[in-house]
Amino acid sequence: MLQKFHTFQVVAKCQSYTEAAKRLYCSQPTVTNHIQQLEDHYQMPLFMRQHGQLLMTKEGEILYEFIEQINHLLKKAESEMQRSFQKDQLPLYMSNYIAHYFFFHLYDQVNPMLASRLTIHSYCYDELKRQLLTHQARFALMPHYVADKELQEKTTFYPLFEDEFILVFSSEHPFSQRKKLYTRDLQQETVLFTQSEFLNEEMIETLSLQTVRQVRVSTFEMAKQFVAMNRGIAFLPRSAVYEEIQKGQLHTLASPSFQYKRKSGIQLMNDIILNDSERQLIDVLLSLFPENSAKLFIQFENV
Repeated sequence: MLQKFHTFQVVAKCQSYTEAAKRLYCSQPTVTNHIQQLEDHYQMPLFMRQHGQLLMTKEGEILYEFIEQINHLLKKAESEMQRSFQKDQLPLYMSNYIAHYFFFHLYDQVNPMLASRLTIHSYCYDELKRQLLTHQARFALMPHYVADKELQEKTTFYPLFEDEFILVFSSEHPFSQRKKLYTRDLQQETVLFTQSEFLNEEMIETLSLQTVRQVRVSTFEMAKQFVAMNRGIAFLPRSAVYEEIQKGQLHTLASPSFQYKRKSGIQLMNDIILNDSERQLIDVLLSLFPENSAKLFIQFENV
């Protein structure tokens, strides 16, 4: 019936079956049939011909007004339904890295009722920061950089786990024949970095990489591909390269000269008041992430 009502409205506005058919992307007989079915249903004419024009009858005008009211009520119902749905949803913002490598390992351990309400939003660091500072996100699971003063001044950080970044290279690289490496060995190498300025600054400073040739790629995944093709070397999180090292696609070599760790956790805006659901979710994350991330890292210890 709603489709027929819509056809009726278009015909009334166009004052033409032919033009209505064009706007509705259907045949003219279909339009005529819809109007005929409405007239049969109400047992009265809804349109009339007058001086060559197709006009609504008085009854048609009455129907038109009520259809307008129906459309208004339907839009209002949709808005109320959407508001109700969003109220029950629990948005969780996180970095692409955490979403890819960690979150779904823990998802099944979250209370099913709570998990069913989660809507996951994953972004790069810069976009997550923007979402927080513009109050589109109230808290986020993301890396922590002390040097990012702007974010640190407006948020409180709750650590969840710590990533160790390790040097990786392909099996074809000369490093694969070495038993020990030093910082000076990297001076003639191409080192791959992501687009994260804060991460790059910390790694370059901590690992003394100021003089190496730097190439920027968008993600850890892309860096892994370049390294596997022997297009450079990279310092990547253990969790991101575990499978590739196990399969022999990438190699690593432990060295006291190359030690960089990065904390990740919850960045919570200081000027918000958490609702009960958000507080419950954060409590769950704080209880699950340290315990389970530790379990996840056990498998990486010998990499």
